[in-house]
Amino acid sequence: MMKTSLLPLDLQKRALKAAAIFLQSGSAAVVNHPTDPKVYSMLSGTDSINCSFVDKHVLDDLREWYEAVRKARDLLLYCIAVGLGMDENPNFFTRLHDENNDSL
Repeated sequence: MMKTSLLPLDLQKRALKAAAIFLQSGSAAVVNHPTDPKVYSMLSGTDSINCSFVDKHVLDDLREWYEAVRKARDLLLYCIAVGLGMDENPNFFTRLHDENNDSL
């Protein structure tokens, strides 16, 4: 759990419930790890959060969580850049992350 006004506790709780439902949905996006006892799904943008077997409100909770996590990530990366004295390019890390690895 994270503590930030960008990602309220209620949203985190709803997202955890929604993720559990999504991971048990039988969606082709859900992967069973071959050697570990875990089930996961890589999310690459809100468009990747879809499944015809899951209620719309569950998917909406996941999409809302995804957007909130991205906002928190962007603010954190911005603060790191400013803290490093990158005032002329404070969005450097956010752009770099978007270009090279935007999966959650």
